[in-house]
Amino acid sequence: MINIKKATFADSKIIGFVHSAAWKQTYKNIFSKDFLNSDSAEKREKEFLDSLSEPNILYLIIEMI
Repeated sequence: MINIKKATFADSKIIGFVHSAAWKQTYKNIFSKDFLNSDSAEKREKEFLDSLSEPNILYLIIEMI
């Protein structure tokens, strides 16, 4: 069963982690290792938190239960 919910501030750490990990995995054969290592879960978490106040942005989380 799955549950779909609107992402909130409480989800910021996991979203930052998943975003950074997925980005590094996806682009590992395209960008240099140094460039990829400049990305971090904390950076992505901050970007997510900053964008939550934007009225036209909606994040959804799919939870497997």
